[in-house]
Amino acid sequence: MTERLLTLLIAVIIGTMVLLLLPPGFSNRIESAARYITHPAQSWADCAARMSRAALGTAATDVEKTPALEKKQEELARVQLEYQSTKATMEQMRWDLRLLGAHQASYQHPFTVSIAKVIKRDPLVSYYDSVMIDCGATDGIKTGQYVVAMPSEGDSAKPELIGVITEVAATASRVMLVTHPEFAIGCAIPTRNITGVLRCPPKTSGLALENSSPNLEIANPMGLEYDSVAPGDLVLTSGMEENTEGTANILVGTVIGKGQREDGMPVIRLKSSAKLDAFSHVMVVLGAKKK
Repeated sequence: MTERLLTLLIAVIIGTMVLLLLPPGFSNRIESAARYITHPAQSWADCAARMSRAALGTAATDVEKTPALEKKQEELARVQLEYQSTKATMEQMRWDLRLLGAHQASYQHPFTVSIAKVIKRDPLVSYYDSVMIDCGATDGIKTGQYVVAMPSEGDSAKPELIGVITEVAATASRVMLVTHPEFAIGCAIPTRNITGVLRCPPKTSGLALENSSPNLEIANPMGLEYDSVAPGDLVLTSGMEENTEGTANILVGTVIGKGQREDGMPVIRLKSSAKLDAFSHVMVVLGAKKK
């Protein structure tokens, strides 16, 4: 008698568990109960799977996609696409403003420019030696032409010297930066009637990538007002190179002091105005405007 009651109790417990684990809804429960009789193995496997998901707390995440859920996902994808499109449009507008500022700068000064994109920059040790741009002979580029920095948004200051064109192909050119060890052009301090050769002194310590805003120098300064040169004086290009492509009055930097080289010759030290650590576009000075 006791064994029968125990067996019946176990059967009731198992039946209750089965009913609790059956899908909600009267018709679903009847259908699932019938499957326990016709397909017991598969039914017990499904029951075990539901028990495992419930124990791990994953039953709530294992939900079949409904039309409402699919609609929400489609709406989310559409919003994300619109966001990316708007972001790209704003970036293009920002760049268009910079190009407009560059063209306006060219109108404010007595020379014409061609805007070029940087397509290659030497890595690591040669990072501040030279860059390649996507303009060449077909765009009117010639060796000896000066290259200046793109103005910042809303910047109306004078264009700042970055380098000079040294090699020209049909559709590309090489720009030697002012920080190249062999860089040398004529420069002047107009307010002091001083002229000389602009160059970058050799770097004796530190890494090459530390030259983002370099110290330059005017070698062989000539002029009777040398003693009056003071920090803050503006240094400009003189345009007095061997070739005729150099243009005068492009900002190079500001004087920070005077001194002597190792050979005893006087030099004027200056800080470059241009930032050379990162730039994607430049302006090539094609020449002076015709009056």
